[in-house]
Amino acid sequence: MIPGSDLRAERRRLVVYLLLVSVVAAVFVAIGIATGKPALVAAAITAWLFAVGRTLLDQHRERVRRRRE
Repeated sequence: MIPGSDLRAERRRLVVYLLLVSVVAAVFVAIGIATGKPALVAAAITAWLFAVGRTLLDQHRERVRRRRE
């Protein structure tokens, strides 16, 4: 196995996940704006922030765990 290939695969999965979450959030924001429902816009933005924050926190924890090993 190529050293670092697991990291590249993990990074690729992370990028795909964040892009997917961003697209879904953008769709809900657009629907909320089009229908005049600010609560839907706020919920979509909040969910996006939560998903991105949690992903970055998980990534940081994984890096710390690998450093300690």
